[in-house]
Amino acid sequence: MRILISKSRLWCAAVLGLFLLQTAAHASSAKDIEAKVALESSLEKRLQSVLREVLGSDDLIVIVNVETLPETEKADEILPGVMPKTSPAAPGSLGMTLSMVRRVSATVIVDQGLGENDVRLIKQTASGILGIAPERGDSLSVETIKFHKPAPVTPYGFLSSALGIASLCLAFMLLVVILLQFGFLHPLLKVLREASSSLQRAGESGPPEEKLESPGAFAAATLRPEPCDGAKRPDAPFSFLCEGDLAGLEFLLRKEKPLAVAVVMHYAPPSYAAKILAVLDPQLRREAVSMMAQVTQLEEAYVRELESSLRKRTQYIMGGEDKLTELLDTLNRSLQIELLQSLQSRDPGLVERLVRRMVFLDDLALLEPADIKALVRLVPIRTLASVIKPSEKLRNSILPKLAEGMRDWLTQEIDLSPNLPAATQETQHRQVLDAVRKLMSEGRITLRKQGN
Repeated sequence: MRILISKSRLWCAAVLGLFLLQTAAHASSAKDIEAKVALESSLEKRLQSVLREVLGSDDLIVIVNVETLPETEKADEILPGVMPKTSPAAPGSLGMTLSMVRRVSATVIVDQGLGENDVRLIKQTASGILGIAPERGDSLSVETIKFHKPAPVTPYGFLSSALGIASLCLAFMLLVVILLQFGFLHPLLKVLREASSSLQRAGESGPPEEKLESPGAFAAATLRPEPCDGAKRPDAPFSFLCEGDLAGLEFLLRKEKPLAVAVVMHYAPPSYAAKILAVLDPQLRREAVSMMAQVTQLEEAYVRELESSLRKRTQYIMGGEDKLTELLDTLNRSLQIELLQSLQSRDPGLVERLVRRMVFLDDLALLEPADIKALVRLVPIRTLASVIKPSEKLRNSILPKLAEGMRDWLTQEIDLSPNLPAATQETQHRQVLDAVRKLMSEGRITLRKQGN
């Protein structure tokens, strides 16, 4: 009985050992395959990357097959007390696996248009990267084939494609819609409009009690639009007023009675009325506003006479700070200085107000970074660089405000911009200053001058 038990144990131990050996063999085999695939992929990527740089073309295929040593052979090659023989390490991580390689075979497929010199260069480069050793049994071959490239798109090819067919269908449908609109619907609508007008005229010419009984007259009465606001009608009183009339109108209304001021404020757009009220005498302003608060029936003749009088008088008003500022802004720098100096002796306060309202080249130093960005959208940065290049003060004021990228760009343009003739420089100054005035009039930038 004991003998049988001992034999059973021996058999179980033998079966278990056989199972463990088989499992270890499978694990070793899987590890070898994984290492082989990783090594081949690494070699292919490296060689393909180098050849693309060398040839300057992506039309190539690299196939590398590596035959590795089994784990048992690698173990047999290592003897106790003897240093293992290793090959020189290749660049990167390839040197760690050269001891595992028994044989390397590589195939490089390139376009057949390459010459013999390129083929020799491919062989030389591939042999150096892969470490091809013929004595070890390594092999390297270069094959040429014709790579199929997509043909250029031609009008016929586009029309025969799915996208071309869809585009033709869409164009055909659009043409049908246009023909339907102008060939059928438009004449039909024209006939209906003429019929409606005829019915409306017939209803208006009939007896009073029958005017609204006809369909055309009823439709006209029902669909007649509501009367629009008086200030929006072209024939409304004071509809001629515009931004350029405000200065003259302010001058004239200072001498008018409160009723005339109230009438003008009633018919003028609110923005114009606010500007005019702001410059009137406080007593006149209060009386005019008090009259506007009361509902009053105005005489049409009085309103039309006042409108006609103010319209004629505003056309013959000369001068004013607005007009003088506009004129001085269009002059060159030397003439501006001459005229301002002549006015300085007569009215220093006027000159001070004019200088605050005018835009000079030195005022560019007052611009904020956001203002400079808005200015560059209207004028080329090269023009701005040419304008601020002669002035060290402007460069020291503008450049530190800008972000690094914008500052480097403007500095480079300043360094590269040539010295321009006086006439060209004056034209560019005018272009930049006109852009600043435009941005100021639109409220996009503000020059914070002293005294404003």
